[in-house]
Amino acid sequence: MVMQYLIQRNDEYIDRLNDFEEKVEKLMDLLRVIEYNVNELQATVRTLRTTDAQDTQLKEEFNAKRQR
Repeated sequence: MVMQYLIQRNDEYIDRLNDFEEKVEKLMDLLRVIEYNVNELQATVRTLRTTDAQDTQLKEEFNAKRQR
């Protein structure tokens, strides 16, 4: 009787562990997507122009395109 109970509980714990592993894998997939997006954003930000003269020129070009 006790052995049957322990075997039954063991199966429950194995099922819970499998469920936990699936959830962790889904979480890891989401973290990989977030990491990729952050890396892409960082690469984009690094390529942005930072001087005031370049910023002014970009604004002028943008406004000129809008007025056409």
